[in-house]
Amino acid sequence: MRRAIEASHAEVERSRAAAGSSRTDREYDDAIRTRNSVMRVAVWLCFRQGRNEEAEGFARLGLRLAAEERTGGVTVGYWHGKLAQALLGERRFEEAIDQFLEERTMDLKLLSANLGFEQLTAPGALEKVFQSLQSELGCFTDLSIIDDEGRHLAYVGPYDLMARNYKEAPWFKAVKERKVYVSDVFMGFREQPHFVIAVKNSLGDGFWIMRATVDTAYFDRMVAEV
Repeated sequence: MRRAIEASHAEVERSRAAAGSSRTDREYDDAIRTRNSVMRVAVWLCFRQGRNEEAEGFARLGLRLAAEERTGGVTVGYWHGKLAQALLGERRFEEAIDQFLEERTMDLKLLSANLGFEQLTAPGALEKVFQSLQSELGCFTDLSIIDDEGRHLAYVGPYDLMARNYKEAPWFKAVKERKVYVSDVFMGFREQPHFVIAVKNSLGDGFWIMRATVDTAYFDRMVAEV
């Protein structure tokens, strides 16, 4: 799509350089209309695909070109409208992601508080908790209980992580300093891109962590629907 815009804009530049007669002036006007039509399609596609930042870029480009080419208030008004739509879409996108992460964090907080350390580390207990979570939403890949030395005390999920120690992991160091941590996407021991939500809970003089990995496929689908 960008190539189409670049090609149509190059035609505008060529026509502008040749303008000077009634025929070449019409060619210049036609070239502008063609390029603007291509840009409108690009903006429409961006909105359909949730690519609001790209839509914003096209809208700002449209406003700049309209000012440079003095194409009139209707064109300027159109691009102002698309810019407002793009900015609103970005806010909605960010709000949807924030809401999702806040709700999933609250899920882990409530489970930690209501079930407690002893119950969650009892044999088979975490499997039942995980199954219950997945039946409601299905957004997690795995679930862990980890002690303040980075050791797994319980784990349910598709990876062989029970022997892994997270004491030196960046996310573990981060959650030690706060009660809740949502990581960026990283590779980790599983060597697959993922991100985690971790909730720290007090236990005597130490602490324990409930950690869940968000299913990236689920998250991608959710984002695409925003």
